[in-house]
Amino acid sequence: MLPQISSVQVRRRRLGITQAQLAKASHTSQSFIAKLETQKLDPAYSLASKVFSALDLLEAESGAVAGDIMTPKVHSVRPSEKVGAAVAILRKNSISQMPVIENGKAIGSISERWMLELLSNENYAKISAKTVDDMMDEPFPCVSVRAPVTAVVGLLKYAPAVLVMKGQEVAGIISKSDLLKATK
Repeated sequence: MLPQISSVQVRRRRLGITQAQLAKASHTSQSFIAKLETQKLDPAYSLASKVFSALDLLEAESGAVAGDIMTPKVHSVRPSEKVGAAVAILRKNSISQMPVIENGKAIGSISERWMLELLSNENYAKISAKTVDDMMDEPFPCVSVRAPVTAVVGLLKYAPAVLVMKGQEVAGIISKSDLLKATK
């Protein structure tokens, strides 16, 4: 399964390369890359595969790892806290998701998506009085600080965030918005 075509420009910019450089690496033309990035064409599988293979190789060569793009400050909540307190942390810090951590170990997660699902079934007053452990979602996937960024990109297709670990300790978090920030 290939990544989304819309990720080509983000990944290219994160690598700091031009369209011409990506075209050369993927054995395509610069105009093809430009049209691909502006989504003005629907490429054949074989051509899209060439571009994604080139991006994977360039990212691996660049040495970009999870520790380079993570946000080191991880806001978290304990399972015994009330849902209302957890929502307040999300709002106060303008974040969309956070892990539920107990004794230094991620045991669950909460997110805006999670909150919307809960609110579709119950009213906020009822939910906010419950504890997080009664309502939390599955924990975010974890990677090492040395994991390649390409591995993180793959995980973010299925999870709202990825925890970055240094040994057994949570060292940071990566969300989809962190990938966009890394595309300077």
